[in-house]
Amino acid sequence: MSDHAHEHAHVHTESCGHDHDHAGHDHGHGHDHGHEEVPAMSSDAAVDTLLASSDASYDTAAALVLKATANTHFKAGEFAEAMASYSSAFELVDPAGEEGKNLMLILINNCAMCSLKLENWSDAQAFAARALQVDGTNAKAAYRLACACRSLAKEDPKQLTAAKKAAAKAFELQKSKATRAVYMEVRELLAAEKVRKAAAKKAAKSKMAKMFQSGSFYDEKEAVEFYDPNKVF
Repeated sequence: MSDHAHEHAHVHTESCGHDHDHAGHDHGHGHDHGHEEVPAMSSDAAVDTLLASSDASYDTAAALVLKATANTHFKAGEFAEAMASYSSAFELVDPAGEEGKNLMLILINNCAMCSLKLENWSDAQAFAARALQVDGTNAKAAYRLACACRSLAKEDPKQLTAAKKAAAKAFELQKSKATRAVYMEVRELLAAEKVRKAAAKKAAKSKMAKMFQSGSFYDEKEAVEFYDPNKVF
């Protein structure tokens, strides 16, 4: 079940979903056997649900056919359809044995890729993190985790720390233009966030100093009005 093809990873400065990492062309770390493709889900709980969804009616041949279908959807830019096919394939994979484990890892990792393409950052983060739990040396999973965390950081700057850690791991495992680019970008974002925090802290101190200089922390007129016993609130 090994699809030894070529991955052309390229980091877009705005979205790691655009890394040109086609599901059918995968040659990440040595442990990343075959095409990386899997199910659709959201958040850690969703991933757990997916991993537990198998009904023991295993059919590896059918799973591989669905995986191939998902690859076709992915290449056509039909990422939601690809996720659906990967999910169906996942339910047919026997997790026992090395072959089943490798196929599951591929599917989980490809779900992370589809989630990035769909800009479902939390899903991508959960899938990539789970892939790293299965194989801590999987460079592609680390890279995708970095991409997901970096995108989540737009709303939650605290995610930048996790993004830097994942990006550093990805670059350590597989030195490429893509892994280096995301690592450097995250470092720049962290530096900018540090500057922003320092500026905000300085502004807060300046405001506090002015309040002390004025001899009051509140507007006396407003205070008198607020405590006017003749007013009804």
